[in-house]
Amino acid sequence: GSFDNRLRLLRETCEAIKDACGRDFIIEGHITGEERDMITGELIPGGWTVEDSKHLAEAMSGLLDILHLRGWNVDAQHPSWIKPDEPPYLYLAEKCMEAQTETKILTTAGHKNPDQMEEVIAQGKADFVGIARSVIADPDFIEKLYDDRADDIVPCIRCNRCFEHGPDGSTPRTDRCSVNPYWGFEHHLQQMFPPSKRELRVAVAGGGPAGMEAAIVARDRGHEVTLFEKADKLGGQLNIADSTQDKWALREYRDFLAYQVGKKGVDVRLGCALTADKIAEEGFDVVVAALGSTPKVPPIPGADADNVLNILQVYGREAELGRKTVIVGGGSSAVDTAMHLAEECGLEVVLLGRNKVLGPDMPPLHYRGVIEDKVAAMKGLEARTGCAVTAIGPDSVTYVDAEGVEHTEPCDSVVLAVGMEPKIDEALDLAVPGVRLITVGDNRKPGNLMDIIRDAAFAMGQL
Repeated sequence: GSFDNRLRLLRETCEAIKDACGRDFIIEGHITGEERDMITGELIPGGWTVEDSKHLAEAMSGLLDILHLRGWNVDAQHPSWIKPDEPPYLYLAEKCMEAQTETKILTTAGHKNPDQMEEVIAQGKADFVGIARSVIADPDFIEKLYDDRADDIVPCIRCNRCFEHGPDGSTPRTDRCSVNPYWGFEHHLQQMFPPSKRELRVAVAGGGPAGMEAAIVARDRGHEVTLFEKADKLGGQLNIADSTQDKWALREYRDFLAYQVGKKGVDVRLGCALTADKIAEEGFDVVVAALGSTPKVPPIPGADADNVLNILQVYGREAELGRKTVIVGGGSSAVDTAMHLAEECGLEVVLLGRNKVLGPDMPPLHYRGVIEDKVAAMKGLEARTGCAVTAIGPDSVTYVDAEGVEHTEPCDSVVLAVGMEPKIDEALDLAVPGVRLITVGDNRKPGNLMDIIRDAAFAMGQL
């Protein structure tokens, strides 16, 4: 019916609440600002529009105190869809700010930078900024702003692990966060992090995310920490983020960890690999091996040929790949790399995944936003599932599909993305009699960023 008729339920509900609770009782309305197709982004004919949201703000003046505008597609908050500090749905709030109303306008989604939030308010783009995942990543977000410590706010990497259910969606959501290892464990922290009994001299081998997290937590617990990194910069595998636009959130997190390592007073030695001799010479009490992992080489004929790179070798060496590249593997890292090569490098990419679905290790929101939407629509990228690669030649890949039919796919280059294995031998080389040796992160068991950050933090909680 008419616009007024469509608002009747909302208006009568708010009037009843005000009558029962008083005119000063604050009511917040939470709506989708406009309706668009989840995949194409096109406006749905006859659907709700941003003009409707503006009219709603005007019609509900005096009854609806805050109008909270959400976007039409939560997947647009995935890092590969947006640019840093460009909230995808701010335009909805800006339009509603034109309304002649007492209702205050709240914008949400994609707000994580305090300076950007301040700009939104100062420029009158919204009355309020709403955040959720950012305070999961750092529950002290607001307190740090009050204390003028914005540089200490742990940045959300927008991984959507906090939305994660079991693989089939039937198991309950669990409290998870890639950058906040304590999320969901608050009631166990006293048992997991008992007070340190004495100050220890701790050597951390490896300056990747696990090594940096271990150094930060150990330093916070009062230990003297020295971090050894054989490369000339900190970051480890996170440094591949320098080669792709989509991984801007990981760059931010890497830089945050490196900043905290310096601020905490960790003795950082770049271009310096830790050895057993150094451990003995400097009298360390504990050695933390955070040397990471190395890509697996599957037992496939031709896997060691000159036209084959592993997934870590791709970033920064994209120019070495031929025009058509086959990626062997279907996990999240393989999918990310395939999108990077197709979208940013303009290559023709065929992704051969062994499982029935791509990205089985992705959170559901990532799966829908990346696999069902972005990969399916991306030019130059073809993804196939249920494929078992049997041979790699100088100009082709042979595989068997889900029906058992053998195919030969012509290509110029091949990228292997079939998992990682820990550098156990390198860690054992750091074993010195009388010195405790702890392996953390990928050096203990390869996993995603959440796994290795938790592993490093929890291991240091025992020192």
